[in-house]
Amino acid sequence: MNDKLPVIGISESQAERRLKSGGSAEYLKVRTPYFSEIAPIIIYGAVFLLSTAVIIGSDGWLRTFGVAAAIISAAYTAFYITRADYIGKYKGRNVLIPIFDETDARTARLKNITVTVMRSGEQTKTDITKLVLGDVIMLETGDVVPADCEIVACNSLSTDEVILGGEAVREKKVKFAANAQRSDYTLYAGSIIVSGAATAEIIRVGKNTRYF
Repeated sequence: MNDKLPVIGISESQAERRLKSGGSAEYLKVRTPYFSEIAPIIIYGAVFLLSTAVIIGSDGWLRTFGVAAAIISAAYTAFYITRADYIGKYKGRNVLIPIFDETDARTARLKNITVTVMRSGEQTKTDITKLVLGDVIMLETGDVVPADCEIVACNSLSTDEVILGGEAVREKKVKFAANAQRSDYTLYAGSIIVSGAATAEIIRVGKNTRYF
């Protein structure tokens, strides 16, 4: 590492308490049917189609009603499509296309991971299900990032974040600094260390991670 810091990490007793109160970095989701995002689009889209049929096949007040319903339903459909697209970009997932995907690729990548963690100044190996907030972990080339972390120290660190919805480029990372952008010193769960090494402190786990 570039920085020789006295990294101690939390104790085993602290980890046990946090495991009970705050949960672990275990990822349980195995399907990605985003019905809450897609259902309004289907419903308002159907209303729009029915309203169009009413406009074509009627006249008088019924036609006027159909026009009003078509305008309103079209506006709501556009709104929910835009909302779903925003959620997709924010969460790093495609909401509109893989509605019935059987397996979330990020979740699959985060199963059965063993991580090097500092506990009371000692390096030890632990399962991802035992990682908690505040744990200090050691990562090197080829490792999958098990939780959202802030970098304490690093050496020539780059990550692959394409699975989070980004572009297929290496993201250079730096240690935490007040004048740095948050994304520059944050490692996101599911990304891969493609070069270098890092010591990082876990700030979010499980379903609370940025791109889960």
